[in-house]
Amino acid sequence: MAHTRPDYSTQQKMATIYGEVDNGELAARLKSINTYDRRGKIVWLDDFESAVLKWDGAGAGLGNAAAVNAAWSRNGDSSCKLTCGSSAPQFGGIEKGIQPPFMGHLGLEASCFFDADVTAFFIDLTMFDGTYMTYCRFAIDIALGLLQYYTDAGAWATLINGLTFINDRQMIYTLKIVADFSTGYYVRGMYGGVTYDMTALPMYHFLDATTPQLYVNIYAAGTIATNAVCYVDDVIVTQDEP
Repeated sequence: MAHTRPDYSTQQKMATIYGEVDNGELAARLKSINTYDRRGKIVWLDDFESAVLKWDGAGAGLGNAAAVNAAWSRNGDSSCKLTCGSSAPQFGGIEKGIQPPFMGHLGLEASCFFDADVTAFFIDLTMFDGTYMTYCRFAIDIALGLLQYYTDAGAWATLINGLTFINDRQMIYTLKIVADFSTGYYVRGMYGGVTYDMTALPMYHFLDATTPQLYVNIYAAGTIATNAVCYVDDVIVTQDEP
């Protein structure tokens, strides 16, 4: 009888099946929604598999709406369908309030797919820490081909330009933003498999004594006189981000 390495070892050559994967890969293979960027520890998530939408509607304009929809999804059986208002300011949106985890590196990730009349898609962490209100906002301007962030001056600025988006429900786009709420600076943004350093960019904040809380906001913007439709899926909030 040959005595080599234990049968639970991965150090010997295997001809057909590899013996072990790390825990992150194992979770992904078991259909976790946390597959785009596995850094950070999950605080809260929503895959919109529930029959009832557990967010507050945050759209604006005539006919805006938000509801769980089984027609399209990134994973699973359903997503959240945002219908943008046909009159100004033409938004479809959802909002979720959670207890803030801690004042360090927090991340927000979300995926979307949209019709031709959608002009922009936004993800937003709004933090109340008892002293300040801070906006961490990241967006794609679909009409102009831009990746944007919200500056400390309270305005949108371009991080990357020259992007091309496909207005098709079969094409899924994922965004992730990470910020350090203890310093008030962004950390990094992710889009299309590329990570952008944002450590020199401060977030917008102002004095606000509201009780500490964290809001997750997802928005889509549409064109005037149409009820543009955007689908949102796999929203993830993380902490302990590097």
